Amino acid sequence: MIQNLAYCALVEEQLGERVPYGLVIYAGQQVRRVEFTDAKRTWLMHTIAAVQAARLQRETKRNHNQRGRCSGCGVRDKCDQALR
Repeated sequence: MIQNLAYCALVEEQLGERVPYGLVIYAGQQVRRVEFTDAKRTWLMHTIAAVQAARLQRETKRNHNQRGRCSGCGVRDKCDQALR
């Protein structure tokens, strides 16, 4: 969803026109409409700011809310916060 919202924001910026929604089309041809509301725009901008701030930190705590994501991580063997 965040990638779709980012595309909506970029299209708005480049065209100078409001983008009401974006579409995500899955491999099985299932289509999901993602509304680009003011609330989602605000959430996107806060998320971007949080990522930018995290990139400036010397160390960032990992989000381990999803065990499967941690176990499939490409840098897990070097991570001091990996779930074992």
